[in-house]
Amino acid sequence: MRWLTALKNNVFIYYLRYLTACFFVLLIVAAFLRCNGLINVSETIRLVGHCLTVLAILFAGFQFKANHDWNRRQLAITASKSAKDSTYSDIVIIDEKFQYINHRKHESIPVDTIHKAMCVKDEKGELKYFNGKLRVDHENDGIKIERALSHYLNTFEYIATGVTQGVFDEEIIYKLYGGPVIRAAGIFKDYIQHINTDMYPGRRGKIYENLIHLAKKFEERETEKEQKERGKTA
Repeated sequence: MRWLTALKNNVFIYYLRYLTACFFVLLIVAAFLRCNGLINVSETIRLVGHCLTVLAILFAGFQFKANHDWNRRQLAITASKSAKDSTYSDIVIIDEKFQYINHRKHESIPVDTIHKAMCVKDEKGELKYFNGKLRVDHENDGIKIERALSHYLNTFEYIATGVTQGVFDEEIIYKLYGGPVIRAAGIFKDYIQHINTDMYPGRRGKIYENLIHLAKKFEERETEKEQKERGKTA
């Protein structure tokens, strides 16, 4: 039923109105029962007292929820601003090597391209393996790129984990940082998969798991929004 769904969605927004309405309904019911002689004065007082106690408890619960939501929104705003400030230098480095800013969000950068940018290469410019493994180039820009990329993805994972655990308000993160979350997960999708599959298979796909999940969720919201906009213009 639509009215029940609407009540459920708005109960924490308009709880003061609902509690006020319940209070007046209580007064009307108590007055009706008293006027018709169904209860005496002392019973009327007890009835009103019990109902007011229940309403007070409900008010305290709603107020606690409202304060909790406000704190989550404030934390989300602070986290978004902090992430933007702390990743600025990372974006500069990443964009210089991979043209990140103008990169399409669904076009993943090949893993080999990332390796060539930050791993040791031989005289011919090909990746150099040490006992079957690559090494980050500490003598040139490799280590700088590796640290920038790791910090950039770790920052998004931190935000996504906060949303997953209910610490950060999802709606605020979506509005302030939804686009960057989707881009980071999409553009570095192959690299993240490489980390989980080839570098740390024992983690069973847990590395950047929350980032991937949140990006997928935001992507679905974007698709739904686009479909609604098309429906309005059709």
